[in-house]
Amino acid sequence: MISKQAQQIKSSLVRDSLNDQPIEEKRRTWENHAKQLPIATDVQVSMQLIDGVRCMCHTPDKQHRSDSVILYLHGGGLVEGSVNTSREWCSRLAKAARQTVVSVDYRLAPEHPYPAAINDAMRVYRKLHLGPSRVFVTSIGADSTGCILALQLLIKLRDTPSELPASCFLLSPSIDLAFQGMSIDSNAAGDAVVSKDVLKYYASLYAGNHDLASKEISPLYAKLNGLPNILVFVDNSEILLDDTLRLEAAVKSAGGEIQVLIGYGLWHVWPTWADFPEARIATKHIVKHIEKAIDQ
Repeated sequence: MISKQAQQIKSSLVRDSLNDQPIEEKRRTWENHAKQLPIATDVQVSMQLIDGVRCMCHTPDKQHRSDSVILYLHGGGLVEGSVNTSREWCSRLAKAARQTVVSVDYRLAPEHPYPAAINDAMRVYRKLHLGPSRVFVTSIGADSTGCILALQLLIKLRDTPSELPASCFLLSPSIDLAFQGMSIDSNAAGDAVVSKDVLKYYASLYAGNHDLASKEISPLYAKLNGLPNILVFVDNSEILLDDTLRLEAAVKSAGGEIQVLIGYGLWHVWPTWADFPEARIATKHIVKHIEKAIDQ
């Protein structure tokens, strides 16, 4: 049984759908709503340009690590979303982890299709890690289709080679834009937030002429060896559930470490929605995951 607060949030959810509303209007609606949400207390939020890429930095006022950051990549189909839409969640995470969370305002499709977003993420990581004010990226986190960028970034860093972050955490990952998982159809009636039609349309905008099942577009099809320890949250009702289960199998087959925590009766990327009991538990797991990786 989920908490009363979770039940109230779930009852207000509306599944995304394709309609006549322009993408620009959908972006504005989400942005305007997100800007009304209060950030966590004792956290300062500021905008910075990091190697020319807009980023939002969420820094705790008290007892935070000054030599390390968490890099965050928001969801939204790689078409919607921004650092503003993830601001409330990133401030909670920063406070709990006692680290600055740097959220990347990467360029969006269709104006900027692949590879603009991953190029932006890579520029920010390299500037943080190799720039004059060098800091250690303790973890790369992401939600939904932002997880495509998180995994692509880890793979590129592994293959460069470059120093990898200590850990990674993913929330309801959408990492197969060919949508070959069985849950995409079997969970269609029960998913409270995500629709297959919107996912497929946004995937086409992001990928352009690239093959949706290529490893460059869908990192689930890439070699997943040599990555840092990964923590994943997903709900059993999601149409994207199989992306997580196949990721778990692929990482383990490649000799990596991954922990999957499945919610029951929640929804897509629930830890980011508000400060309610299940979200607090998830945040504590994420912080422990990062701290354990740092100590190893």
